[in-house]
Amino acid sequence: MTDRLIKRLKRCIKNDKIHVLKRKLSNKVYPIQDPEYAYEVIKCSITNGKYDMFEFLVKYTNFNMDYRRQKNSGSTMLMDMVSDYDVSFDMIICVINRVKYIDNKDDFGYTALYFAFYRAAYANKYIILYHNESISINIIIELLKHGADPNIIVPDTDHSIIDSAIDDGLTDIVEIIVKYPKYDIPHISLYKAITGGVYDIVEILVNNMRDINNINIDNLTPLQHAKMQEKINDDIIELLTETQNVL
Repeated sequence: MTDRLIKRLKRCIKNDKIHVLKRKLSNKVYPIQDPEYAYEVIKCSITNGKYDMFEFLVKYTNFNMDYRRQKNSGSTMLMDMVSDYDVSFDMIICVINRVKYIDNKDDFGYTALYFAFYRAAYANKYIILYHNESISINIIIELLKHGADPNIIVPDTDHSIIDSAIDDGLTDIVEIIVKYPKYDIPHISLYKAITGGVYDIVEILVNNMRDINNINIDNLTPLQHAKMQEKINDDIIELLTETQNVL
């Protein structure tokens, strides 16, 4: 019975009938105050780009945008919307602006920033005809502006999001994160970048690190590490040599 009522509300949203929606919600038969049901209806307004209905429903239900779902591994509205390629950037911003705890984690330990990174990495790796890659980058920027922490370790790994970006050669994301005030670049990230051999990423890290001459666990400086790579990148070696001489 409840599922059928929720479907009727969703139909009103999709057909842009806010007056019908309000009339139905005045009927106590509709259990929209339950956070799980409120989530479903509000999500429908977001995915369909119905800003007025979104505003009305959030106020009507007094919905907590930090609510972690019982049905979906404890994900929040922000996590789900960031992961949905069909949701407009403007609607995602509406959700971000209403979130109190930007670094909420789901049951597996993932945050909205991780899902935004994964979205950008996926768009970069595969040809997605209907997806604008710049939207994913802008979502990451907005999350960082609202206090998302890029230092959080990715679950089941020993590295942060920037290390994943380095591994995937995502120069734009690396450049965004290193300029973020909260972020302090670990030296291991520079060694990863040197191993990856992407000059632009190495240059970004070098230009934003306080000291690049710390040694790694093998007692090697970044320059020494660069010279030991199977495929030596002369440009990276020249950059590190120049930086070392300046220091």
